[in-house]
Amino acid sequence: AKLNRETEEEMAALKDGFSPGIVARAPIDSLIVAMNARSMEDFVARFGTVFTNLADQLGWSEFVVLTGVRQPLLGQENDHPPVLAAEDHLLEAGFSRTEPHGLASDLEGFASILGSLFWIARCNAAAPHILFAAKGSASVGTLCQYANIHFDIYEPQEANLLGNALEPNGLCQPPDGICREILSQTSAIPGRAIEL
Repeated sequence: AKLNRETEEEMAALKDGFSPGIVARAPIDSLIVAMNARSMEDFVARFGTVFTNLADQLGWSEFVVLTGVRQPLLGQENDHPPVLAAEDHLLEAGFSRTEPHGLASDLEGFASILGSLFWIARCNAAAPHILFAAKGSASVGTLCQYANIHFDIYEPQEANLLGNALEPNGLCQPPDGICREILSQTSAIPGRAIEL
């Protein structure tokens, strides 16, 4: 309990506050977006194209990627080969091992780094949450370790648009609404580690 409390306090200290005049809003809905895949490698190979099709349908063309707290996205060391390759790709894209940088990108650039971002979310347990949003959208996506996107939605119309766009683009919601591991037979995630 003490370790959990200390961790929560450390994370709270790393969160940005809201500027005067900006009201913090709670989402009106949430949606888990999944894609069927045989393995993480299969998922990463196909997801950029699937997401591009979804974004085109929704009119999303510009994106920002941020961490949930002021902490470097690539601050955790992990020698799992797919994670090492993902880190190299993200360093080339402009992320840092030492600074809590975000990234603004067009759709093509964002789709090209999505697979690498998912490797970090999946395998680096000490990495901060990876969030993204499209310019003009009313939702924020968070990448999760189970290769899903958790959308927090702030306008009812966006919930309907997003929900209706999933199936035509090869995406789905978990049938019971619960996010869980589907890419591993044992629920263990190869390469997932935490830096203590």
